[in-house]
Amino acid sequence: MGFPYRRIGSSPTNAGVDGGAFNKFDNYFAEQSGMMVVVPPPPPEPSSATGGTITTSGSQTIHTFTASGSLVFPSIFAAGPTVTCKFLVVAGGGGGGGAKQSDGGGGGGGGGGVLYYTGITIAKNSTCPVTVGEGGAAGTYTVNGAQGGTSSFTTPTTAYPIAGGGGGGSTHNSDQAPAGTSTGGAGSDSGHDTAQTRGGVDAPGADAVSPSAGFGGEGGDNTGGSNGAGGGGASGDQGGNSPPTNGRPGGNGYTNTISGSPSVYGGGGGGGVFTGSSSTGGSGGPGGGGDGGKAAVGENGTNYTGGGGGGGGYGPSHRDGGAGGPGVVIISYPTP
Repeated sequence: MGFPYRRIGSSPTNAGVDGGAFNKFDNYFAEQSGMMVVVPPPPPEPSSATGGTITTSGSQTIHTFTASGSLVFPSIFAAGPTVTCKFLVVAGGGGGGGAKQSDGGGGGGGGGGVLYYTGITIAKNSTCPVTVGEGGAAGTYTVNGAQGGTSSFTTPTTAYPIAGGGGGGSTHNSDQAPAGTSTGGAGSDSGHDTAQTRGGVDAPGADAVSPSAGFGGEGGDNTGGSNGAGGGGASGDQGGNSPPTNGRPGGNGYTNTISGSPSVYGGGGGGGVFTGSSSTGGSGGPGGGGDGGKAAVGENGTNYTGGGGGGGGYGPSHRDGGAGGPGVVIISYPTP
């Protein structure tokens, strides 16, 4: 139904011609063909933080990121101007080294580096980018395992990045395997005793708060044996050295309870062994490290733990290492 009042004048729909008492209202409704337009109010602002997979444990709310994204705190979130958080950042594990036919085993990849902080205050109405590092690519017998990807958590004031685990050495690559927060184990006959120097430090125990360098261990050495050495673990534990005939294990990962129960992250990959060995491949370190192969490819590191890939062990043909496991980022704060 149209507006009931009409402007008196020579142009009923054009207020610019000669004015009138109701020209503004009349012209608006004439342009709308007599229909009233109702503009809906804006949606209410969310009162809960968003991002990742959200769970609770006791009095804590937990956001777990297995892929890159953002943690968003709305402006009406909780009481007070800031939120006090703790967070765990785990980088991708290094890929395991490969083995050439009739020539020993590849080294296990290093576990992804780990950062753990508590008591970090973040202002409300903030967006915090999260990056989750991919696992390093598996090595072949001529190409060392690749370093794992960097993970990070960034508040409005500070970035907290941590590098991935170093790749394991392959049996026929004269270059040192890539460095990382944890380093990978050396492959047999690779021309190097160990991977490059690690960037991390030893963790003193479970739930230990990390320095900025992060937690990470050193890969095992190879001094002429036919088996691959184990990758270092995020606890600071060194991977097993070769040449003993048994498969060389990966280093232990770092234990943390931020998810609500004890979980282990950043285990080193086990070293590969040759087909005639009396043992199995080296076991992956607790924290998602992949087992080394015996006349088989190395096992991949476990997803979202930053575990290093296992080294390949030669058999009737060349054997690749296992890929490193992707990392994870976990943030926890008191439930409002």
